[in-house]
Amino acid sequence: MFFAYYKKTHPRKQDPELIRAGCKEFVDFIRKQTGFFCEKGINTDGDAIYGFMHLTFEEYLSAIEFTNRWANKEIELSKYIFNSRWREIIKLAASHLSLTKGAGKAMTTNFVNDLLHASDDYPEFFRGMRLVLEMFFDDIKISSELTNSIFEKCLPFLSEKGKLHQQLRKLYNSIFESSFGEDAVDFLLSALKNEFLPSIIDTLICSDSPFVKERSAQFRSIIISKKHALLYLNEYQTDFGICSDIFERRMLHSKESNENKNYFLSKLFEFLCKEELNYEETKIVFKPMLTVFF
Repeated sequence: MFFAYYKKTHPRKQDPELIRAGCKEFVDFIRKQTGFFCEKGINTDGDAIYGFMHLTFEEYLSAIEFTNRWANKEIELSKYIFNSRWREIIKLAASHLSLTKGAGKAMTTNFVNDLLHASDDYPEFFRGMRLVLEMFFDDIKISSELTNSIFEKCLPFLSEKGKLHQQLRKLYNSIFESSFGEDAVDFLLSALKNEFLPSIIDTLICSDSPFVKERSAQFRSIIISKKHALLYLNEYQTDFGICSDIFERRMLHSKESNENKNYFLSKLFEFLCKEELNYEETKIVFKPMLTVFF
């Protein structure tokens, strides 16, 4: 292999002995000095077979070749993206495209879009989507339009139960720690405004992401709104701060119906019986009730 490549790259040096000597010197250097290559066996012709000592080098160079073939439309993605051996290579390929100067973002956007639309015999397992979500954690660069489209496709399984959906939610939550974290959190808050989604509430309450904490006031405002307050109390009653806000703001709201206020009171008693509150917390919870009765 080295002999043939040397002849191709050095057409003026055709002396076989000089070529063999040059190849041997190169092989000895990368084997003994750099640690890149090692001899892994012999082929049917009796020639030595070499490979990389570390898989990372092989995966990186394979990723570069993969992107070249994809760009030239010489590769069928569905033959590779569902093969676990190619998973890291494809993620590296996306990262490599993102680093390309000039058209890198556009090329990565097209590459990721092609991955999402690759033919899959088992679409119910969301294999393409899972691979793309893993890429988000690598801080790939794609268009905001594609980013929002991916988040919208995630919404159904963020709202479903089951082991597979839990895995997908975990992947989505990992985005909070990436450069896409702010967009991912804003998308969930926007979705929550339109519909009461318990799984999203769970995600935001349990998250330690700074992007979630920065938007805690916005999150609380959405929960204590007339649209969501009753549903939240019925489903949760877990976060003291949110519950106390609901009791105070909704019960004191002039346009809140008496029926709803009575419901809030019943939930307040349930909350008091369930939670071990200190003196200050008890005063906070009792304040709206005392105002209603007195």
